Amino acid sequence: MHPPPVQPPDHSFLPTAGQGVVLWVLFIVANNVASMFAGGLARTWPGSALAATVSVALLASAQGSVVWLGKRLTGRTWRQVLPVRVPSALEVVAVLFVFGGLQVAKACLLLSVIEHLPRTADWVVAQFAAAPAVRTVVVAPIAEEAFFRGLLLGGFLLAYRRWTAILLTTLLFAAIHVDPVQATGAVASGAFLGWLMAASGNLALPVLAHAAGNAMALAPTRYPDLLGAIAGRPVTSGILGVFALALGTFLLRRTQRPAPRPSLTTGVA
Repeated sequence: MHPPPVQPPDHSFLPTAGQGVVLWVLFIVANNVASMFAGGLARTWPGSALAATVSVALLASAQGSVVWLGKRLTGRTWRQVLPVRVPSALEVVAVLFVFGGLQVAKACLLLSVIEHLPRTADWVVAQFAAAPAVRTVVVAPIAEEAFFRGLLLGGFLLAYRRWTAILLTTLLFAAIHVDPVQATGAVASGAFLGWLMAASGNLALPVLAHAAGNAMALAPTRYPDLLGAIAGRPVTSGILGVFALALGTFLLRRTQRPAPRPSLTTGVA
């Protein structure tokens, strides 16, 4: 006599938009509390490498705890929440071209309208300069992509059509950038990162793109003349950015195959 088949557990906490917002609020709260303690350490021991390390660990732990909570509530495995595989060299090149071109195009657009905005380009650069490089280029891309593209987008794809899920995730991603200038740019970045995750099923690609984008945003703080060079030739820089974006998109379409739709029980539908 064969034993009865094991029934999958009943998950009452499904990844709907409302429940995603609850996790989003928890993510913000955890990040702000960790940032408060990190700021206190920086003021108490200015310039201390130990304080900086502890601060980064606090932020990573706070953000990671929300991802863990969401994983538990939705009943998914780590492999389903964080589907990571080593990308091919062509995928890496394509992602860098696309996101690099997107960042340059956004910078040219921002510089062309910055005089009509309440914030200046110098202010935007200063926001990145104030954050440690390790946090900006390593911790933030991993933590934010694990939460937005791994947990939230992977969950929304269970409940909604692909572009509805991407749109919801993009809006929540943009909303964590309180400043309107950064939030507007985050819409374009978030939409691309969401599409990249949904199309490839590989979290490593949006993490790589996010890290590269943040590194490019940090570049003017290390090389002040770089922003001036783009501002001095906005048309040429914009054309180069659009060309890189188009070339990277072409390469991505050559490398990507449709990713299987996620499932709570098997990881694919």
